[in-house]
Amino acid sequence: MLNMLHLSEASVTAVALGDREATGRERNHLADCTACRGRLAEVRMLRDEMRVTEAAPVSPTLLHRIESRVATGERIILPVPLPFAELTPRRRFGWFRVAAAVLLVASASIWLTPRSTELVAGGTSGELHFLPLAPRAGDTVHVEYLAPPQLARDTALVLRGRLRTRWDRAYASGTHQQPVATLRRGSDGRFRAAFRMPDSVLYGAFAVENSLGSQVDSRHRRLWELMVHDAAGKPVFEALVQRENDLMGRDMRLAFATARDRAALYPDRPDAWVNVRFHEQINFGQDADTALAAHHARLGRLNGQWRGRPSVPFAVVDGMLSYGREVGAGDDSLQRAVSAHWRPIQRRMIDSDRMDPDAIRAHWWHLNDLGIGPRGSGGANSARAVLPLAEAFWRDVGSRDPSGAEVGFQIARQARDSGVARRTWIDRFAAVAPVWAEGLYRGMADEPALRRDALERLIALSNTLLRPDDSRRALELNRAEGATKDTARAQRVFGLLGDVYLEGGDTASGRQALEHATASGWDVTLFRKVAVAELALGDTLLALASFARVAVDPATSAPTVDSLATTARRLVGTARWNSLLVDAVQTMRIRLLARAVHQRLPDVAFARESGAPAVLQQLSRGRVTVVTFWTTCCGASESQLRALDTLSSRLAAMHAVLIPITDDQLNAETLAFAKVRGVSVPLYFDRSGTARVAFSSWSVPEFFVLDAEGFVRFQHSSLGLVLAQAAALQKASP
Repeated sequence: MLNMLHLSEASVTAVALGDREATGRERNHLADCTACRGRLAEVRMLRDEMRVTEAAPVSPTLLHRIESRVATGERIILPVPLPFAELTPRRRFGWFRVAAAVLLVASASIWLTPRSTELVAGGTSGELHFLPLAPRAGDTVHVEYLAPPQLARDTALVLRGRLRTRWDRAYASGTHQQPVATLRRGSDGRFRAAFRMPDSVLYGAFAVENSLGSQVDSRHRRLWELMVHDAAGKPVFEALVQRENDLMGRDMRLAFATARDRAALYPDRPDAWVNVRFHEQINFGQDADTALAAHHARLGRLNGQWRGRPSVPFAVVDGMLSYGREVGAGDDSLQRAVSAHWRPIQRRMIDSDRMDPDAIRAHWWHLNDLGIGPRGSGGANSARAVLPLAEAFWRDVGSRDPSGAEVGFQIARQARDSGVARRTWIDRFAAVAPVWAEGLYRGMADEPALRRDALERLIALSNTLLRPDDSRRALELNRAEGATKDTARAQRVFGLLGDVYLEGGDTASGRQALEHATASGWDVTLFRKVAVAELALGDTLLALASFARVAVDPATSAPTVDSLATTARRLVGTARWNSLLVDAVQTMRIRLLARAVHQRLPDVAFARESGAPAVLQQLSRGRVTVVTFWTTCCGASESQLRALDTLSSRLAAMHAVLIPITDDQLNAETLAFAKVRGVSVPLYFDRSGTARVAFSSWSVPEFFVLDAEGFVRFQHSSLGLVLAQAAALQKASP
């Protein structure tokens, strides 16, 4: 008997994983069909290999191999915004009962979950597997999860995802997170689920958490990934773009690797090489010039290759122009030839194919160029002329591309509009990039005619941030951590409100807003603003209490401390000022420690500059320790390198130690790079990745503060806070 209709991928996967028995028809088909038997055996072999790997001892080279495979885009698949077609059966409840339960769960998890956790780094992540390995949009994805101890006792877990379409922007800060599927524990202790991928989603990043959102497995903040593939099993171009976008700010090195991999997989796409060039300039600075000749030669080859074809996709046309701008100088004959040939074609294609996504985006940037004016003159007249064109395009097809909101906002600002158009474009931009909303509203307040509108929006935003919303919560954070982050952002918004009120002459409202801004947490800049407002209202004692907080922060300069002390002693006397300082130190410690964690580390080994081995626990020797990760291929990391010597000396003054770690090569070039930037403190090298895994550090620059017992108390911190955090951990009385 010859069976022409093969079993579906979902059927093969379900039978292979043991989710169900094969039906009689399926057994008959498998008996006759070599292809389906082969697929079934392949999935079973993969399942068995996974289980053997779980029980086998971990190879010391495993992490390097995994990261290498991830960097090549090998085991990523994916996709899916709601509504999900979740395949596991669900019991249905009434809407009111569900809403009440959600509110109770959210409240309990945010306000009752302890902030401190005692976890062993490297042992807190489970194993999450997706099948099929290379799904296409619309496929059913089966999920199997082996939970770590803190999640293994639950009967059901939640798979959360950050799901990207072709319209999503770089960086994850403005994205939307959502539940993807409910993972249910089977008799073998493993959790399983399945979900269907909508056509629009190209890439997703995932984490697993319990139903209360109090325990999260984020794969040590690296997340699990899925990426849509084509019929040949190759990651689609736009899916690689979205993977790169998601990694921006999360792991710049892996973002760069993704850009290179996309160019290797699609070497004929000029738009792929544009991103490679972008990362070279961001990561390598002046050293990127060494690659310019190769890019210039490639531009010439691609130009000749595509010019000879009768039909060229719009993305290639636009990519040729972008690549020409990136690698050609103003007087470059090749760049001029590229522009002369492809620019008219681009304009014709924009006009003829208005619904093409790339054409929509290109039209927005064309409007942007028109708004800037000839040779970037920056005149408002050009922008005023373009502003109605931008509005008309948005109402037509332009709203499909969120980047159009940014372009429209820039045009309205360039036009110096202070009326309806400016408010409209600010609201549109804030809707597509909510993480920038407070900055947009703060800038809006600089226009007197828009100040009241700005105040209304800032107040509404602060109220929004104080209401729990899991869609805002990053995948790496539990609900308590998400609430803390939202509260901190709301306090920054209150700080902006205070500024706007004070600038408008409403000192009383300004002080009230600033008091909300400084109700918790530690922010010296805000303390200064509160003190100034209190002085203006004649409340000297409260102002000095705020200035005392500025004075006790270890990052405050000695001249500033002396100046504050001189003024305070003249106003209230030495004894009262000293009392305010004691209270300020106590406040600093209480507020900072309230947001501390308590994470145990394994032994962390790396290398000294000499190449000799070093162990973190021996270097710290019972002292408070600040660990920072840096790299030569990150501009932000490079800028903070210059502050390391000052940071080290200030830490030494409080008997604490600084340990800067990089996973760059230990060679003369890396050492010279640091020396040129004024770094004289000892550096340490983590080529094996041991330290990065232990700290779950996948982006730079960031800081970790350890107490004298070696527990991580502050993680993923910033340069401005580490001195205060280190001081808060000191056992000596103030």
